[in-house]
Amino acid sequence: MVSKDPRMSKPGTAGKRKHATLALPQKYEIILWLESGENHSVVMASYKIGLLAIYDIAAVAKNYS
Repeated sequence: MVSKDPRMSKPGTAGKRKHATLALPQKYEIILWLESGENHSVVMASYKIGLLAIYDIAAVAKNYS
């Protein structure tokens, strides 16, 4: 049976996430959430970003603090 999901029609695209571009205010909100002790999975679900993106944002924020 063939899947009707258009994302699954190309090989190698199964399960890939769309690219999310965050504006500076959104990155600042993520930094505030992380500093307040919010769970990473909550931030990931709220902004639809991956864990690596959260770590990257936190690393850049650490350089400026």
